[in-house]
Amino acid sequence: MKKQIIKIIACALLLISMFAGASNLVHADEGRLHIKVDEGLKGKAKRYKGFPITLTVTNNGKDFSGDLTVVIPRDYNAIGNKVIPIDIAAGATKKIHFSVPQMEGMNVFRNGPGQPSVEQFHLYEGSWEDGKEVPVDTGLSISPTYIQDNKAVIGVLTDQPDQLNYLKLLSFMGESPEVLFLDAEDIPKESVGLNVLDLLVIQDYDVANLSQERQTSIKQWMMKGGHIATGSTPGLMQQFGSLSEDLPLQIEGKESVNSIERFNQIESFTITNFELYKGSFKETATIQYEENGTPLVIEQSQGQGKITQFSYDISHPAFQEWGGNADIWDSVVGNYQPNRNRNIYDRLGDTSRYFETLANFKLSTLALLFSGYILLVVPILYFILKKMDKREWAWLLIPALAVITSVGLYVVGAQDRLGDYKTKAVSIVSVDQNGEGYGRGSVSMLSKEAGTYALEVDASLQPFPTETRRSSTMRAEEMPYIEMGNDTNRVYFEEVEFWSPRSVTVDLPSKEYGQFSSKINLDDQHLTGEITNHFPYSFEDVYIVGGQSYQEIGSIKAGESKTLDINMQTQLMFQAPNERTAYQIFNRPANNMNQNEQNVRRDLVQMAAQYGMFADGNNPVLIGFTKDQIFEANVNGKDTSQDNIHLVTQPVDINLGSGNKSISTELINPTLTTVEGQVKYNGLNRGDLMFDANQGTYLLKYNLPEAYIQKGFEASELSLNFQQRPGGVSFAIYNAKVDAYDSIEDASFDQNVQETYIKENTITIRATITTNNMNGPVFVPSINVKGVTNP
Repeated sequence: MKKQIIKIIACALLLISMFAGASNLVHADEGRLHIKVDEGLKGKAKRYKGFPITLTVTNNGKDFSGDLTVVIPRDYNAIGNKVIPIDIAAGATKKIHFSVPQMEGMNVFRNGPGQPSVEQFHLYEGSWEDGKEVPVDTGLSISPTYIQDNKAVIGVLTDQPDQLNYLKLLSFMGESPEVLFLDAEDIPKESVGLNVLDLLVIQDYDVANLSQERQTSIKQWMMKGGHIATGSTPGLMQQFGSLSEDLPLQIEGKESVNSIERFNQIESFTITNFELYKGSFKETATIQYEENGTPLVIEQSQGQGKITQFSYDISHPAFQEWGGNADIWDSVVGNYQPNRNRNIYDRLGDTSRYFETLANFKLSTLALLFSGYILLVVPILYFILKKMDKREWAWLLIPALAVITSVGLYVVGAQDRLGDYKTKAVSIVSVDQNGEGYGRGSVSMLSKEAGTYALEVDASLQPFPTETRRSSTMRAEEMPYIEMGNDTNRVYFEEVEFWSPRSVTVDLPSKEYGQFSSKINLDDQHLTGEITNHFPYSFEDVYIVGGQSYQEIGSIKAGESKTLDINMQTQLMFQAPNERTAYQIFNRPANNMNQNEQNVRRDLVQMAAQYGMFADGNNPVLIGFTKDQIFEANVNGKDTSQDNIHLVTQPVDINLGSGNKSISTELINPTLTTVEGQVKYNGLNRGDLMFDANQGTYLLKYNLPEAYIQKGFEASELSLNFQQRPGGVSFAIYNAKVDAYDSIEDASFDQNVQETYIKENTITIRATITTNNMNGPVFVPSINVKGVTNP
């Protein structure tokens, strides 16, 4: 008995020691790699915008080689596992930098309170595919401090931050900006990480000392729609490094002045020996403020972004303390629009996910096939066999015909799924008149059987899975994995069903894509000229679009030129297009395309307008649709049969000719800014002349077309056209002569219009909402303007 008791005690002690050892081992593994997460720019980010992440990894154990996977919920419909290879020696520390396109919190996995959360970080010794998972701190998460959506974010690179603190006192859309003073290491190496910013101010800072990767990141960000502003200082050209070629003003000297009359018109500007830098400026640059022919503020478009250069030191005490600097910065930043790209990826994914299948057969077609089958099997077969006296063959022929018919229907319905893998790519590529630009798109694949699929694209496209199937019980390993390579990136989809689509969205890099060169003239409502296609793609359909109007050009092959001779019915063409343009073009059936393709084209044009992928400025745009391949996708390492529908956009100049001409137009694209109050819905972005807002004061700015400005247009008449004027709202027009707003009693003006009501080529209407109980939206006027060019 005693021996049995001793054996039991010995076994118990052995088990305790084993569990203790295992516990110590797990604890040791948990402390093996220590990971610290730094997210955002200075810890800050904005929802629906990209931001950078830095992981500081310290190895407290032996040498480690494996994969770290990070769950990135870009939004509720797009979730992926980013795979980060880690090779780190014992006792070493290394930093890992990457950026995310945007990110929701991990609460996307919770459908209600009390549900378990999904861990965001997973560590594998060896490959994530077949390696052993190693414990990692379960509390690790990416949790930046989010800046409220309606705040503009200004990043600042300067060696003297105290002298630019005044930027914090500015106001955009009724809110003071979030100002982030950045260091060199804060600049991400991927341009998407800078999307937190609405403006990057560079003042007396040596950009040339940044790594080439970081300089390229800043330039790529600008080309994709970012905005850089800089003051002028000695040695600016050398300081700006690879960005110097983008500066609109090439400094050649300077002068000291004691007065700037243009600034005195805004507010008294008291200065002594204030230095203005002078030089040559690019022909394509736009001068926003000038003094006797000398630019004070000059702007140059670059790709879809721009760079603004002040011809003086913006940190100068006189400019800091001047009350008018807020007006200057307001005109530089322009109409701040928060979160314009919130849903573009989801919509692009939906657009690429449609594959032609048997489901597209009309019901009448299927009914006809079925009726033909019945007719063949019953009366025809019966009479033939009866005549041959072989009616017993029916027992074999009827099943045989059924099998043949079924196989035939299967082959017809599955023709898109037989042979090569099928992929479909769509994109919007936006270029400037030099052919440089960027794009956004999506590519979908169609599975041929159940299993795991790897969708592969060029590494520059930064793919991300979309339309992720998620649930409250979903595990990290069930989500798509994103592997980044030197040449290609792969997205792995596991447990894909038979005949099912899977999609990734892509960001096309900023580069030279090609261009349309054009010489187009307008004379007495007659559009003439020539367009040449210098893209490496042939276009099936090309249009000139502006406002809510369009003119069809037709097809243009790569390298081909096309002569124009069109009678125009409207001069609304001279304004930037809006979303309604898409419905104007594709509101009726087209002979050369099916309904699905027509819908895809309409959606692409609508997205281009809604998400700011037309050219900046009040210009018409050339758009073209091509089915040529702009980017390639492979599935499981194999070439695919790829369908393409791509939209390419480029601004276009229409020459109004020489001499003075009487012209008129209707301004229908005002921009909305907030003086006081809050906008609940802005229909102006979609081409609707209305918005919904709380009690407050709002400004509507109507810009003259760029083509009019270039010809020195002088207005002689203007009239306001209201759809309706509800109670609770009063309108006033800005009077530049007296620097005040005149109440609008009469909607027509024909006395000294140019000098009185147009300032900086803009007509400004103030809308004052006097109650929070508005019964419906505020309808705003369109403005008819008449005048002459080259007066």
